[in-house]
Amino acid sequence: MGNKVAVVGDISTDHFLMMDSRDRGVVHQGEAGDEKICFDYGEKIPVKKTLDSFGGSALNVAVSLNLQGADVELASFLGRDFEGREAMGFLHSKQIGTDYINLDQTTNQSYIIVFESERTVLSNHLKRNYSRLKIPKSDYIYIASAGEGSDDLVNKIRAEVSRGAKLIFNPGSFEIKNFDLFKSLLPITSILILNKDEADRLFNASKIEGQLEQILASGAAVAVITDAKNGAYFGIPDQYFHMHAGVCDVVDPTGAGDGFSAGLLSGIINGKSLEESSRWGMINSASIINSFGANQRALTDDEIEKNAKKNNVLRFSQIK
Repeated sequence: MGNKVAVVGDISTDHFLMMDSRDRGVVHQGEAGDEKICFDYGEKIPVKKTLDSFGGSALNVAVSLNLQGADVELASFLGRDFEGREAMGFLHSKQIGTDYINLDQTTNQSYIIVFESERTVLSNHLKRNYSRLKIPKSDYIYIASAGEGSDDLVNKIRAEVSRGAKLIFNPGSFEIKNFDLFKSLLPITSILILNKDEADRLFNASKIEGQLEQILASGAAVAVITDAKNGAYFGIPDQYFHMHAGVCDVVDPTGAGDGFSAGLLSGIINGKSLEESSRWGMINSASIINSFGANQRALTDDEIEKNAKKNNVLRFSQIK
């Protein structure tokens, strides 16, 4: 099976700030039972740990896929600035293809507050001219979170799928907010991956089986809904499954979904069943959230295989 993957989406420089619940000025309390992080106005807030790294869903997925044996080409934008040059060097060091990266303005920035094993993201993503972006010829196209204007890619994606590429669609904030602009991709999508909040927003069924059914009815061949510590749900025609999440210490949940999606696709590329591929996704995701940063602890295919052989917790069961 071919293993050339074109990953399309935004890249950013990620600035992580790990806060301690005992730090002066940090309040963790909501007025109606909801959880909030509050800082005293004008206060100087200590930070327990910081980390600057490269991220964005497309880059995170590309790093994992590359480690797991895929031939990855990344189609995205970087700035003509210091961060852009550093990110390009990082990608070269990972042997990820960069011929389809456009240099444009400045590099996207994300500021990620990690507090009590959860993260809050402040992001600055520039509008890009996606009509300039070319999509590499490949066996698989993975569409990750992009930004305003990314609907210009729809016809290009359709053209590549018509040539035989398989589409994996994991929409981000812009794509979810403007989902009507991307609906024509659903009938040609091999796997649609959403988290539970996104599925609730796009599909109005009261039960998750109903949401999976609606996704399949939209044309996607495989429906995937991730639900954090509750695991993930999968739909194929007339069958629905659940995969338990692994038990691990959550240091930083940033990149959990990207790690899962990449592991899932890697399993499929390696000829694994849906069950084994979902297990690959869970194992890769658990490793990533066990450390600080969105892709620092991504696993190789050999490491995932070793973990899978000794893991008897990740149960895959039919739910309908």
